[in-house]
Amino acid sequence: MKRPFVLLYEPRHASARLPLSLLHAAAVVDAPVVVVDGRLELAPAALVAELARDALCLGVTTPTGAALADVLEVTRAAKAVRSTLPVLWGGPHATFRPEECLATGVVDACVIGPGERTLAEIVEALLAGGAESGIPGVAFLRGEEVARSLPRGSEDVNHLPGVDYGLLDLERHFRFRGARRVEIVTSRGDVPDGHWSGLLPERVLALVQELVHRHRVTEVVFSDQGFLADPSRAAAIAAALRGAGAPVTWEAATTLDDLQRARASLDFGFLRESGARRLTAWGAGALPPDLRELARGVTGAGIDLRVRFVVGCPGEPAQAPRDAYRAARELLALSPAVSVDLRLFEPWPGFREAEELLAAQQAVVPHDVLAWASFEPDRFAARWLPTKTRRSVPRWSFYLGHASRPARRRFGQRLVRRLARARVRTGFYGLDLERRAVLGLRHAKAALHMRDPRPVED
Repeated sequence: MKRPFVLLYEPRHASARLPLSLLHAAAVVDAPVVVVDGRLELAPAALVAELARDALCLGVTTPTGAALADVLEVTRAAKAVRSTLPVLWGGPHATFRPEECLATGVVDACVIGPGERTLAEIVEALLAGGAESGIPGVAFLRGEEVARSLPRGSEDVNHLPGVDYGLLDLERHFRFRGARRVEIVTSRGDVPDGHWSGLLPERVLALVQELVHRHRVTEVVFSDQGFLADPSRAAAIAAALRGAGAPVTWEAATTLDDLQRARASLDFGFLRESGARRLTAWGAGALPPDLRELARGVTGAGIDLRVRFVVGCPGEPAQAPRDAYRAARELLALSPAVSVDLRLFEPWPGFREAEELLAAQQAVVPHDVLAWASFEPDRFAARWLPTKTRRSVPRWSFYLGHASRPARRRFGQRLVRRLARARVRTGFYGLDLERRAVLGLRHAKAALHMRDPRPVED
């Protein structure tokens, strides 16, 4: 008799990143796991429904936004063929809006926060024929009321087992991307809150070596923003990769604050020797006073720097977006190895301050799953900013992004890049016909994406 398996589902959305949250959850579960990536399937609902007949339970990750429509469709399809199937939703929307998820009538429990241990304990309870209501980190219905168990505490990532990338059909991802590239998460938590933990360098090296030998990976992306939170750990990882002669290039995400703190003790040239090719630094609020020197230190070592400013956060000074814009222009003029991006703060679930500000302006915030699936965050992004600023930021972002891109082969791409560079240099963004044309093309591709579920961007 076959062992019952756990069915995990990654919904259709526009990102091509690997479903790491499902892989990390699968690593802890003491049962066989089948992962279905809806982005790579022609009929994901039918496939999940067929597998649901024999599954122990169905776990679905819930990114807020358009993907929720797919989440709901697939879950309903699974419940239609087997109404007694235990269905668990986890991820951002289930964490911040469990009441809405449970109100769909097709969700048995929501996993709140990091779900590895929670899912493992739920699976253990199901195998034993028990219920999951007493397990920490769960929201469920008790009659008509939503009940929550005790919150689950933070856990050192080194106490969690290693991730098995063999659960995915990596070759399909590689073919789409045109590169043998994978993402890795090596840390979790928030340094100021004291809950941050990072994977030991020897474990990072072992994982990279396994990916190289087993899956012939050539590019690694350390996608957690805490990669430079502990500069000594980052240096040790670089030393391990360099000493082992790992034949990979790598890039990492970080924050501007962490990058600034790491600058005093981290040798960027040594990072480059270990295979580093790019750092992506996120920033919000006050900018580092020596941002130009910081960028020079990174790019001078031969590492590309991508800076992403999130502007319009609640409580931020009204002039902050323009300060970020001016800083972005200075960075672009500094080096072709720097690329910049401006993003308006968007009021997704979990940002209570943003929701309160929206409510004060009588903006309608969705209160059910389908409404969130059709929610257009750009309509509400930084609604508290002056109208002129809110309209300017998307234009700045578009032209700054295209101006800092490498030259492309296609004539249209080269033309947009040339026009973008001229606009950034002159500061003139009126009559932005080229931006409208590119966005129109992007919307057309998104419409095709609904018929062709391959990821449309990375």
